Amino acid sequence: EFPALALTRPDLRAEPAELAGTEAEWLERITGDNHEIELARALHDEAQLRAERSARDRLADPTVGLRYSDNLDGDRRVIGLSFTLPLGGAGRTADNAIARSDARRAEAESRRAQERVAAQARAAIADARHSLDGWRDQLAAFRQQQAAANAVARGYDAGEFEISVLLAARRAALEAEQQLLDARIAAGQSHARVLLDAHQIWKPEHE
Repeated sequence: EFPALALTRPDLRAEPAELAGTEAEWLERITGDNHEIELARALHDEAQLRAERSARDRLADPTVGLRYSDNLDGDRRVIGLSFTLPLGGAGRTADNAIARSDARRAEAESRRAQERVAAQARAAIADARHSLDGWRDQLAAFRQQQAAANAVARGYDAGEFEISVLLAARRAALEAEQQLLDARIAAGQSHARVLLDAHQIWKPEHE
């Protein structure tokens, strides 16, 4: 289905990409443009506005009205002035208490969202760096296994080893190669995860 896609064997010895920059810089990129944090902050701002509106509703909100009427003959005209002053009671006080409680809860959730995203970002950054170190360790082990398998092969050709020893050495080398490939995949995935969280790979069209 994709004839133009080149099927090339990956070079297991090519070092995976490394995160350029410090942890603080990546942490700033991830937490500075995060939808979860933005949503929590927006909900907190909304709850804060409701609390402020509720606090103002506790104060008197007077209304002044002017009325005019007359009869059909026009010999009787009435002009009236009205003044209404509602008094805040226990209901409005209770509403304001609930609104302030909701605002405090939204503020706490906003802080938790910030801390949660930051903790996840630190874990992802550390995983990317540890995965790269793991690949390097696995590369050293692979090279040792390859050297050992080559040495056993030469010894087998010279008649020093049984074929079972040769097969065991080759199997160990193949297992080391598979582990190196797994380590490379893990390093690539963890590196891409940090880039994705920092919107270095993809971001919404409106941004």
